[in-house]
Amino acid sequence: MDEMMDHEQLPLSQEILAVMRSAVTYAVSAGNEYVSPSHLLLALLDETTLREILGEHLERSVLLADTRRKKLPGVLEVPEAQLPEGETVPFRRYDTLAFRSTDGKRVMWLDRDAYKIFIEGARRVEIGAYKPKHIALGYVSESKKDHELVRLLGSNPQAVTTAIFEMN
Repeated sequence: MDEMMDHEQLPLSQEILAVMRSAVTYAVSAGNEYVSPSHLLLALLDETTLREILGEHLERSVLLADTRRKKLPGVLEVPEAQLPEGETVPFRRYDTLAFRSTDGKRVMWLDRDAYKIFIEGARRVEIGAYKPKHIALGYVSESKKDHELVRLLGSNPQAVTTAIFEMN
């Protein structure tokens, strides 16, 4: 994909929004403070177009176990500009993205790794809207740089990578 200009926006499909909301819901149910890569993979396992492809390779039990690990999110709070005296910020902002849960009651930020995966997926969109397959492609691309991400792909990460790249 060509570099996007500041004035350009990448539309998010309803399917990717559903995946991101599902990932938040997994994070909430695990008692996590941020959405992690394991939450993204669990949500992708539930997505109709990827369920069969990923279900053959990913181990839900490994992903669920990873959601119980406590790790630093790696995000930074974005400082606010000087506010008028007595005024407070309405909410904290971080150098990442936030999405709502499936029930709309909770908002959670992506941790640093999930954010990198999301951005790498955005780079994979050539035409049209950002779809679940793009975040799957972003995941396998980022996993080449991070052994923890590879570990989540199960006992045969190459098979997962091959299946994802062949789904186009």
